[in-house]
Amino acid sequence: MMNLNKIGELGLIQHIKEKVGREDADVVAGIGDDAAVIRSGGKNLTLLATDMLIENVHFSIGKMSFTQIGHKALAVNLSDIAAMGGLPRFCLVSLGLPQNLKGEDVDEIYDGIFSLAEQYGVKVLGGDTNLSPSGLIIDVCIIGEVEPEFLCLRSSARTGDSIFVTGRLGGAASRLVKGEYLPPTPRIKEARAILETGRVNAMIDLSDGLAKDLQAITVSSNVGAIVYAENIPVSPGAQMKLALSGGEDFELLFTVPESEVGKLPETIPAGTGTALTRIGKIVERNGGISIKKADGKISPLSGEGYDHFRMPFSKSTSKHMD
Repeated sequence: MMNLNKIGELGLIQHIKEKVGREDADVVAGIGDDAAVIRSGGKNLTLLATDMLIENVHFSIGKMSFTQIGHKALAVNLSDIAAMGGLPRFCLVSLGLPQNLKGEDVDEIYDGIFSLAEQYGVKVLGGDTNLSPSGLIIDVCIIGEVEPEFLCLRSSARTGDSIFVTGRLGGAASRLVKGEYLPPTPRIKEARAILETGRVNAMIDLSDGLAKDLQAITVSSNVGAIVYAENIPVSPGAQMKLALSGGEDFELLFTVPESEVGKLPETIPAGTGTALTRIGKIVERNGGISIKKADGKISPLSGEGYDHFRMPFSKSTSKHMD
């Protein structure tokens, strides 16, 4: 009998991947990334992703407004499209609604969705509505596209790559500890600017924490990594532990060949207003993932982060089958 608490979220995803079996020839990337990638006949590739938000897991009514809940429901999906190097186009919104929810509450949820959708040029095409006996559920399916040359996968990091992150880490988790909410900003603009400046080998969005999401890249790419603690851009007031494992940042973590780094650290902040920091490098697989502190001491960096089926460190966001 499969014990979800023992195998965890990643183990369950791997189990489902094995049951799915061989993929169709038109599938460029299926289970195992921020979005599925398929060929659909045009010159660009189609991106498909879905994220489900559940009351008292991903949000708490009363601590967040319904508009903020709607914003987050779409934002986490936009973040997945950004991590693939793509642009969002359409989405479907499915709602599980408890009986005590008011019509104006639903209006506010859609206000949050529509406001963000307009900002990023996304069309809401429809979805589904159902009665939920145990809390509010929002499931967004997003459709995007990406040029083949801009596609970023988790499995393409290479030894010698530099590791970068956008923005600052730990701020969202720090706010959650205080019962507050920091709305995520999808890094669509930043991802496109980075890709237009130079080549990116691998990319992922930081939803579950730097340590766990970096591990997703190293496992998929069959490499190791070393992170420099003093370079990690910790948000003001946040602890290093939250920057490493807190989740909810929705920044981009990506790897770039050393020959492509160039003026990337200067040009991206200047063009987007978002900080960019080199935090480490990709090494051989047998090096695992380690963190080097300011005193030179090197120690293993565990992949601790949010896991739906184990004791969570912080409340993060569920991913599609990644």
